[in-house]
Amino acid sequence: TLQFEVELLSWQSTKDILGDGGIIKTVTQAGEGWEQPKERDEVRIQYKVFHGKEEVAASSGEGVEFSIASGHLIPAFAKSVEHMKKGETSKLVIAPQYGFGEAGLAEKGVPGGAQLRASLTLVSWKSVKMLEGTIEMKVVVEQEGYQKPNEGAAVKIKFVGKLADGRIFAQNDCLEYVTDDEQVIRGLDKVVMEMKKGEKAVATIPPEHAFGSGGLEGTDISVPGGATVTYEVELLDFENAKESYEMDAAEMMAAALKLKEKGNHHFKRQNYEVAVAKYGKAVKFLESDQKYTEDEKRAAKKVKMACWNNEAQCGLKTQQFGAAKKCCDKVLELDSQNLKALYRRAQSYIATRDYLEASQDLKNALLIDPECREAKLEMKRLLKLQAAYNNKQKKAYANMFERMRTVEVEGSAGEKKAPEEAKAAAAAGCTSGCCASETCGGGNEA
Repeated sequence: TLQFEVELLSWQSTKDILGDGGIIKTVTQAGEGWEQPKERDEVRIQYKVFHGKEEVAASSGEGVEFSIASGHLIPAFAKSVEHMKKGETSKLVIAPQYGFGEAGLAEKGVPGGAQLRASLTLVSWKSVKMLEGTIEMKVVVEQEGYQKPNEGAAVKIKFVGKLADGRIFAQNDCLEYVTDDEQVIRGLDKVVMEMKKGEKAVATIPPEHAFGSGGLEGTDISVPGGATVTYEVELLDFENAKESYEMDAAEMMAAALKLKEKGNHHFKRQNYEVAVAKYGKAVKFLESDQKYTEDEKRAAKKVKMACWNNEAQCGLKTQQFGAAKKCCDKVLELDSQNLKALYRRAQSYIATRDYLEASQDLKNALLIDPECREAKLEMKRLLKLQAAYNNKQKKAYANMFERMRTVEVEGSAGEKKAPEEAKAAAAAGCTSGCCASETCGGGNEA
């Protein structure tokens, strides 16, 4: 029997990072933290690439910067950095499809289909985010922590605004404003609310989140309509607005009313999507009524119903009829005789051809207010639509029955004709093989 005393001095983590054996990564120096770059991020790496014992490619001392999505030199680098941490160094064994492929690198004597080895260090990276689907935000100076400006925060920023050709159209070393209050363009506001204190970012903002089709008239340089603009921005400082749980009843009501008014403002400007967001946020301030007196609860109920009714109108304007109906349902759960909710739900039903439900809502609305002009007009429109729909259905069924009768008549004629054709074929001696074998004598030659 033998006994061994074993001490583990060190180890290296080896991983098949893609699961197909194409890139085997061995960590030789661990990185910092837990975060890893993502596909849109821009990374800085240092590397050396070997074929056999020969070095065939290397970065400069400062390394090379590139977008992961675009890649650099060989596919293995972009694939590998997504599995690395800042400061990490790894050795890579690279299959041909992730190296120079079948083409090889003739000037360095690398034949097609060659396996490679590489040493790769992830020096740093710049995070790139997409906000609202089309705003590209690249963080060039990152900070620790997690706190960011909320809606209604008082912020201080330094910024430079540039056109696509690099000309500066606006700049400010210390702009103070309140977020989510239309004091700056929407795209810049969204970017600032994604930053931490002391961070610097470069944002590319398309026209729908910048100055739109109208552009911006400037004293020196104007922004043309439909222009995509770039902002270099630094968040100098900020103070967040109170969250709802930090407010008393009066403060929550004031915040809700302010958001409701903002929603109305956007509705008038036909910014229906933004209006819906404002109404929804207003309601959130009023959802928890534990702090309210009975009078305050009744007031909150009225504001919530007004916001839902307004949301329903936005849904009708944008043809989001299902969403409009749901908003009306919420109102009618609290007040079954709410005239606006009945009327707008009826409009939603009409749009989706649910005529019976629409008729019931309009009848209920007219029971509440027999003189309601809008409900009367909508009922007249509904009756016309129902009549037209019924006529169309009658014609469709009539045509269907006519086609069925035609098929039946043709089938009867065919049945009468078939025996006569069979007799004629037998008399002539069928040779085509299309008749039944019995008719052709059972398949036996005479």
